[in-house]
Amino acid sequence: MAGTDVRLLGRQRHTPCSRVAAVLTVALAATVGAVHPTGAVTPWVGVLVGAVVIAGALAGAKLWRDNCFESRLVVVVLALSTATCQTLASTVGAPGGHAAHWRATAVLVVALAVAIPLLLIGDTRLRARPRKGEPPYAL
Repeated sequence: MAGTDVRLLGRQRHTPCSRVAAVLTVALAATVGAVHPTGAVTPWVGVLVGAVVIAGALAGAKLWRDNCFESRLVVVVLALSTATCQTLASTVGAPGGHAAHWRATAVLVVALAVAIPLLLIGDTRLRARPRKGEPPYAL
């Protein structure tokens, strides 16, 4: 019975912000996979897009289930790197390719990627507040 209490105390509580961030992470992975068809791009771009899709889906599922530090870190790094890469691809273009222009799907990818870290910042602030009726030193 003591092991059960310790396990329950160690779990992170979820907030609506963490749940929405998890859903948006999976949506970001699906959007990146849908925007870049693997047959029409060079092989290295296909591998990069596949890695983002797999990592995003797994990180979003882990964030939904556990809301742990590791999942939050992976989600934030993935979102910021996706936003950076999409911005560079839309303004400068791919290496060796022609300069691309902003499209609605590129704006959607960047918007999702920017919203995820903002939601996790809001989640951190919500979890930092002590619950009503609990002393601030209690877990």
